[in-house]
Amino acid sequence: MLKEFAISAATAAFMTVSAHAQTIETHHMDNAADTLISADIIEAVTQAAEQSRAENSNDACPLDTPVGKLTEEQRRACLGNNETPQPDPFVVRLHGGVTEASAKAIIEDLLEFAQEDPTRQIDFYINSGGGLTVQSMAIYDTMMTIPNDIRTICEGRSMSAGHLLLTAGTPGLRDAYPNCDIMGHQMSGGASGTMDDTRLSSEYMERLNDKHIGIIARHSGWDTGTMRDIMSHNVYISPQEAQDLGFIDNIIQPSKPVPAEGTKDRDDIPAWLCEGQRAQTIRACVGLDFD
Repeated sequence: MLKEFAISAATAAFMTVSAHAQTIETHHMDNAADTLISADIIEAVTQAAEQSRAENSNDACPLDTPVGKLTEEQRRACLGNNETPQPDPFVVRLHGGVTEASAKAIIEDLLEFAQEDPTRQIDFYINSGGGLTVQSMAIYDTMMTIPNDIRTICEGRSMSAGHLLLTAGTPGLRDAYPNCDIMGHQMSGGASGTMDDTRLSSEYMERLNDKHIGIIARHSGWDTGTMRDIMSHNVYISPQEAQDLGFIDNIIQPSKPVPAEGTKDRDDIPAWLCEGQRAQTIRACVGLDFD
């Protein structure tokens, strides 16, 4: 209220002095001292008005606050328009197996994006049949170290190591397309060499498997023992089942209408489909007579 009163007062004073200055100029006053005093008053009032406007603008658009922490009104004020000010998210993709090369590329992207803007969301698209558990742990550690929210999206499939990364997204931002496949299981592997080497390798694999199962358990709300029992074998699940188990939060719904089933029936099967040898092998042709 005080700030608005100050701005109004400054504006009124500015208008009064401006009118006075115009009168002085119109009548060609010869008193140089009066002209100098008027100029000083105009400059002082102008500076006060500009300072008040600057303070008001800084409240609407605080310059020392990251964009991700601003309210919608503040972001609009900063941009000077009514468009959505939130920038598009950074995008990372895992298409294929988790390998040393793919893990290196993803980690580099995550670190680069976090350095560029630690408040901006990262969208992590996953379409993977699995891969190296150690490398998936490296990606996971990076995801958990950087400050950015990470939205994970299953497209196609997220299995084994891909399942771990999908589940490790920011709570509330773990999504899956309705026709993707998700599979979780315990680690698999073998050991060879001397008896001592085999024993040591088995102990290492068991510790690694405990970490793998433990990460999935913590991010889905289960205790490790129960999750080990759930994933005692390959568990192929739908997005809805993954949501029930706490592996994801949301199923991405189609933005376009899906055609209804059953607009055609057996009477609509074209004759050419059941000609020649195909008629003996295609079950849909059984009992049809096209004459």
